[in-house]
Amino acid sequence: MAKTITLKPSAVGVVTADAIKLVSTSPVESRSYTYNYDLNGQQTEVKDNNPNAATDTFKITTDNLGRTTQVQELKGATNKAQTDYTYDLDSNVLSTNAQREADAGIGSPAVGRYTGYTWDVRNLVDTVKAGASPTGTLDTWSYTYDGRGLRSTITKPNGNLATFTYHEDGLPRIQSEKTSGSKLVSSHSLRYTSDGDRSQDVEKLLKANSSEYLDQASNYSYTPARQLEAVVKTGVEKGDSESYEYDAAGNTTKQTIGATTSTMTYDRNRLTKTVTGTTTLNQRYDPFGRSTTSDVGAQVVEQNAYDGYDRLVRQQRFDTAGAPTFTRNQTYDAFDRVTNQSEKVGAN
Repeated sequence: MAKTITLKPSAVGVVTADAIKLVSTSPVESRSYTYNYDLNGQQTEVKDNNPNAATDTFKITTDNLGRTTQVQELKGATNKAQTDYTYDLDSNVLSTNAQREADAGIGSPAVGRYTGYTWDVRNLVDTVKAGASPTGTLDTWSYTYDGRGLRSTITKPNGNLATFTYHEDGLPRIQSEKTSGSKLVSSHSLRYTSDGDRSQDVEKLLKANSSEYLDQASNYSYTPARQLEAVVKTGVEKGDSESYEYDAAGNTTKQTIGATTSTMTYDRNRLTKTVTGTTTLNQRYDPFGRSTTSDVGAQVVEQNAYDGYDRLVRQQRFDTAGAPTFTRNQTYDAFDRVTNQSEKVGAN
């Protein structure tokens, strides 16, 4: 609950207070971990001592070569999730198999992800197979390479074939993708500056739900500091051309896309204001430099919340009436990985 406190001199002219101290009545947020190792210095266990932790123990098993072969995520004695790894004689990963049991407590179903790899004699990936489990249906990607070890083709699970050619210095030259029936899906012909920055992209893209193509050529130019300065697009159905300006620190201060121009203002390299036409979008930060709100005048557009460890735990977007249109909540494990994420569209 928000409260307003007003400080002012007493009636006799004696200041009774010149400041106040706000003290939280909530418990101080803290976290504690315990780490265990084997005689070779390999980490074998991480314990999250937070009583509310969804997973309180992570057990790591390694082989004689120090390679991780299994990671178990436990809550007490219950195995919540497990990931197994296998390797070939060259220590290339042959498979990863991550399985998480259903958790009725948080309403999450059982999920799994298996990925298997084969390698050629140069230790380049030959095939990748992926699916929910090693015994289920697997999607397969196949790869070939040229004499320099650069990727030449990718055959995708849907049968599409992507091909790649390169300039003499190894930068991509032509990238194309065709269906199993040899129908062109997309192609890009690329050129570069002497610094290795892309200077031209001549592209042909198959339109969605159509047999027609979008043909467009994009020409790129750069500032002396190699920042993108302009993109000039040509073609029958060309997109909008773009231009950019920067300050001495490299922040974008002006952006023009088509007929729309935006100008940006910064304070110590933090974006504070974006003006587009008659609309001004303000960015607000807390004392730690974390982005807290975005607003247009008195209207809050977006709001962020963090926990005591600078982790983003809540994001909200609002309509012009102030009602939330989108809410995302996140929780984390002992390794700061997102463990649960919920998203809601609308106020209810």
